[in-house]
Amino acid sequence: MLWERHGNGIGELTRYADDFVVVCKTKKDAGRAYEIIRTIMERLELTLHPTKTRIVGLWTEKKASTFSACTIGRRKRKPQKEKCTTPPING
Repeated sequence: MLWERHGNGIGELTRYADDFVVVCKTKKDAGRAYEIIRTIMERLELTLHPTKTRIVGLWTEKKASTFSACTIGRRKRKPQKEKCTTPPING
């Protein structure tokens, strides 16, 4: 795979059907990943969708991102009303 050859160590690529997402640790890595992917797509005579292709800061964005019906991003943790406990085993 071209990503493994050229993008190894920059980010983790996850594919689903004809979509993919690359998760990177830094914005700089995300920019490098974007350029590598754009180059690979051009070699394959494909283009990135202009409105679907974007760099999203998962920790800095107020809105989460969606990939294949999965929401990716931070969220507030809801407090638990009841704690789930296991009764002791009498033996």
